[in-house]
Amino acid sequence: MTKALRATGLPAGEVDLTAAGQSGSVTASGDNRPLRRRADVTLKLSSPRK
Repeated sequence: MTKALRATGLPAGEVDLTAAGQSGSVTASGDNRPLRRRADVTLKLSSPRK
């Protein structure tokens, strides 16, 4: 994500990462598989500091 921000000309900023792990990742047939493949990215932009 930091690379993508820099590529657009935005500063890298602060990154906060939260992971839920694989608990509860069981399919209907009983197989253990990672089911949560989702990323929520929120950008909070403000004026540059002087």
